[in-house]
Amino acid sequence: MSENHKKTYPTDAYDCVCDTLLSIQHAQRKAKASKQAHNGYIPIMLQTPYGHPFMTFGSVGKDDCFVTVFFKVKAVDCKQQCATLILLRPNQSIINKETEDVEWQDICAVDYVTETDECITVKLDCYNAVKCLSPSFGISSEGYKMT
Repeated sequence: MSENHKKTYPTDAYDCVCDTLLSIQHAQRKAKASKQAHNGYIPIMLQTPYGHPFMTFGSVGKDDCFVTVFFKVKAVDCKQQCATLILLRPNQSIINKETEDVEWQDICAVDYVTETDECITVKLDCYNAVKCLSPSFGISSEGYKMT
Protein backbone atom coordinates (compact mmCIF):
# COMPACT_ATOMS: atom_id res chain seq x y z
CA MET A 1 0.00 0.00 0.00
CA SER A 2 1.42 3.36 -0.95
CA GLU A 3 2.12 5.96 1.70
CA ASN A 4 -0.79 8.11 0.43
CA HIS A 5 -3.29 5.24 0.67
CA LYS A 6 -2.48 3.92 4.11
CA LYS A 7 -5.41 4.01 6.47
CA THR A 8 -4.46 5.69 9.71
CA TYR A 9 -6.27 5.78 13.00
CA PRO A 10 -5.70 8.24 15.80
CA THR A 11 -4.42 6.35 18.83
CA ASP A 12 -7.48 7.39 20.81
CA ALA A 13 -9.92 6.20 18.14
CA TYR A 14 -8.73 2.74 17.23
CA ASP A 15 -7.55 0.06 19.56
CA CYS A 16 -8.93 -3.44 19.34
CA VAL A 17 -8.56 -4.20 23.07
CA CYS A 18 -10.31 -0.98 24.05
CA ASP A 19 -13.01 -1.45 21.38
CA THR A 20 -13.62 -5.00 22.60
CA LEU A 21 -13.94 -3.89 26.23
CA LEU A 22 -16.34 -1.12 25.19
CA SER A 23 -18.46 -3.69 23.32
CA ILE A 24 -18.50 -5.94 26.38
CA GLN A 25 -19.45 -3.03 28.62
CA HIS A 26 -22.29 -2.12 26.23
CA ALA A 27 -23.53 -5.74 26.12
CA GLN A 28 -23.47 -5.92 29.93
CA ARG A 29 -25.50 -2.71 30.24
CA LYS A 30 -27.97 -3.86 27.60
CA ALA A 31 -28.39 -7.26 29.29
CA LYS A 32 -28.85 -5.68 32.71
CA ALA A 33 -31.44 -3.22 31.37
CA SER A 34 -33.39 -6.03 29.68
CA LYS A 35 -32.97 -8.30 32.73
CA GLN A 36 -31.36 -11.08 30.69
CA ALA A 37 -30.19 -14.20 32.49
CA HIS A 38 -26.52 -13.35 32.96
CA ASN A 39 -27.31 -10.28 35.05
CA GLY A 40 -24.98 -7.99 33.07
CA TYR A 41 -21.91 -10.06 33.88
CA ILE A 42 -19.51 -11.25 31.18
CA PRO A 43 -16.29 -12.73 32.61
CA ILE A 44 -13.10 -11.85 30.71
CA MET A 45 -9.38 -12.54 30.79
CA LEU A 46 -6.65 -10.20 29.49
CA GLN A 47 -3.47 -11.48 27.86
CA THR A 48 -0.08 -9.81 27.63
CA PRO A 49 1.85 -9.63 24.35
CA TYR A 50 3.65 -12.79 25.52
CA GLY A 51 0.37 -14.71 25.83
CA HIS A 52 0.40 -14.71 29.63
CA PRO A 53 -2.80 -13.96 31.49
CA PHE A 54 -2.91 -10.76 33.52
CA MET A 55 -3.28 -11.63 37.19
CA THR A 56 -3.81 -9.72 40.39
CA PHE A 57 -4.58 -10.28 44.06
CA GLY A 58 -7.85 -9.82 45.92
CA SER A 59 -8.71 -9.57 49.62
CA VAL A 60 -5.10 -8.66 50.41
CA GLY A 61 -4.39 -8.71 54.14
CA LYS A 62 -7.33 -10.99 54.85
CA ASP A 63 -7.56 -14.73 55.47
CA ASP A 64 -9.39 -15.22 52.18
CA CYS A 65 -6.72 -13.57 49.98
CA PHE A 66 -6.83 -14.91 46.40
CA VAL A 67 -5.21 -14.61 42.98
CA THR A 68 -7.35 -14.11 39.89
CA VAL A 69 -7.08 -13.81 36.13
CA PHE A 70 -10.85 -13.27 35.75
CA PHE A 71 -12.53 -9.87 35.52
CA LYS A 72 -15.74 -8.00 34.73
CA VAL A 73 -15.60 -4.71 32.81
CA LYS A 74 -16.76 -1.79 34.93
CA ALA A 75 -15.58 1.28 32.99
CA VAL A 76 -13.53 1.96 29.85
CA ASP A 77 -11.73 5.14 28.74
CA CYS A 78 -10.19 4.65 25.29
CA LYS A 79 -8.79 8.17 25.19
CA GLN A 80 -6.74 7.47 28.32
CA GLN A 81 -6.24 3.78 27.34
CA CYS A 82 -7.50 2.68 30.78
CA ALA A 83 -10.19 0.38 32.09
CA THR A 84 -11.55 -0.33 35.53
CA LEU A 85 -12.19 -4.02 36.06
CA ILE A 86 -14.02 -5.84 38.84
CA LEU A 87 -12.11 -8.81 40.25
CA LEU A 88 -13.87 -12.15 39.87
CA ARG A 89 -12.94 -14.73 42.46
CA PRO A 90 -12.31 -18.27 41.14
CA ASN A 91 -14.04 -21.10 43.03
CA GLN A 92 -10.64 -22.70 43.65
CA SER A 93 -7.07 -21.51 43.85
CA ILE A 94 -5.25 -21.01 40.56
CA ILE A 95 -1.88 -21.23 42.32
CA ASN A 96 -0.26 -24.57 41.54
CA LYS A 97 0.77 -26.34 44.76
CA GLU A 98 3.93 -27.80 43.20
CA THR A 99 5.26 -24.75 41.34
CA GLU A 100 3.66 -22.10 43.58
CA ASP A 101 2.80 -20.14 40.44
CA VAL A 102 -0.28 -19.58 38.30
CA GLU A 103 -0.41 -22.43 35.78
CA TRP A 104 -2.75 -22.85 32.82
CA GLN A 105 -3.95 -26.24 34.10
CA ASP A 106 -5.16 -24.63 37.32
CA ILE A 107 -6.88 -21.82 35.43
CA CYS A 108 -8.64 -24.39 33.23
CA ALA A 109 -9.79 -26.34 36.31
CA VAL A 110 -11.87 -23.42 37.62
CA ASP A 111 -15.59 -24.27 37.52
CA TYR A 112 -17.00 -20.78 38.14
CA VAL A 113 -16.16 -17.29 39.37
CA THR A 114 -17.91 -14.97 41.81
CA GLU A 115 -18.12 -11.21 41.54
CA THR A 116 -16.33 -9.27 44.29
CA ASP A 117 -16.52 -5.63 45.33
CA GLU A 118 -12.84 -5.05 44.47
CA CYS A 119 -11.65 -3.20 41.36
CA ILE A 120 -8.39 -2.60 39.56
CA THR A 121 -7.56 0.03 36.94
CA VAL A 122 -5.34 -1.16 34.08
CA LYS A 123 -3.50 0.54 31.24
CA LEU A 124 -4.88 -1.08 28.09
CA ASP A 125 -1.83 -0.68 25.89
CA CYS A 126 -0.15 -3.36 28.03
CA TYR A 127 -2.46 -6.07 26.64
CA ASN A 128 -3.05 -7.50 23.21
CA ALA A 129 -5.91 -9.95 23.71
CA VAL A 130 -9.25 -10.16 25.48
CA LYS A 131 -10.77 -13.58 26.12
CA CYS A 132 -14.53 -13.50 26.69
CA LEU A 133 -15.91 -16.34 28.77
CA SER A 134 -19.46 -17.61 28.88
CA PRO A 135 -21.77 -15.65 31.19
CA SER A 136 -22.70 -19.03 32.70
CA PHE A 137 -19.12 -19.23 34.05
CA GLY A 138 -20.10 -16.62 36.62
CA ILE A 139 -22.07 -16.68 39.83
CA SER A 140 -23.85 -13.55 40.95
CA SER A 141 -22.74 -11.78 44.08
CA GLU A 142 -25.86 -13.26 45.70
CA GLY A 143 -24.53 -16.76 44.98
CA TYR A 144 -26.83 -17.74 42.10
CA LYS A 145 -25.41 -19.58 39.10
CA MET A 146 -26.07 -17.64 35.92
CA THR A 147 -27.53 -19.31 32.86
